[in-house]
Amino acid sequence: MGLKRLVKNWKDKQVEAILAEDGFRRCSAEAVQPIDVAFVGWPKSGNSWCQFIVANLYYGVDTSIASDKIVQDLVPDVHRSRFVRRYSEQMIVKSHNLPQPNFRKVIHLVRDGRDAMVSYYHFRKALGFKGTLNELMDENSDVYSTWWGHAAAWNDNKFNAEKMLLRYEDLLDDAENQIARIADFIGADATATRASEIAAQTTFSVLKDKEKKHGLENKDWPKDKQFFRRGKVGSFQDEMSVDDAKRFEDRAGDQLIGFGYALS
Repeated sequence: MGLKRLVKNWKDKQVEAILAEDGFRRCSAEAVQPIDVAFVGWPKSGNSWCQFIVANLYYGVDTSIASDKIVQDLVPDVHRSRFVRRYSEQMIVKSHNLPQPNFRKVIHLVRDGRDAMVSYYHFRKALGFKGTLNELMDENSDVYSTWWGHAAAWNDNKFNAEKMLLRYEDLLDDAENQIARIADFIGADATATRASEIAAQTTFSVLKDKEKKHGLENKDWPKDKQFFRRGKVGSFQDEMSVDDAKRFEDRAGDQLIGFGYALS
């Protein structure tokens, strides 16, 4: 019986016991172990991009040709994957969560909140959201709060996780050195040559082209919409109204400035 059919037709404890025999474990934010590394960012801050980088860096997979399914299996999303196999003692997982007591080692992904907000608005529209960008920016998720709430919570870091700050813009501008920083933080080997190879295999354009050709392993994502959309620094300047930008900055100005982003 296939995994999907098992999950659909059996009680969770029965499924879990059967899958455990084959090395699978439940996946959730609560299941992250202290030895694991979580790369955590507000939505549309480069989290999916980092899945490809980490799968390449940590497991040696050429993600320019590997399927999205392999990447999701190796570097699971705690919000999407129900069961995962632990391929190494230390796992690297993707998360949007606010600080959690069991998240002991964290790569905090940050993107200019105005760009992230615009990208998230297009993402949500593709999934059926009918409201305005202004309405969406004040939406307060139990998982990841607002952009400014998420930024403030991880700046506060109330559980004192070991934390590395990674800015989306620096990853775009200086991928090789940022990949070397990630490697050092997660305990992976990355020579300058290897970091250069990974940077070339995980550029935004490579991932975007691969998505066009092969799609994503996400049954909920519309096949006629592009997940890797623009990836451009400063995209809010031609996609966010002056009024919306001001409203966002009124709420998030301190966090934006703290991360080195200039206010408009």
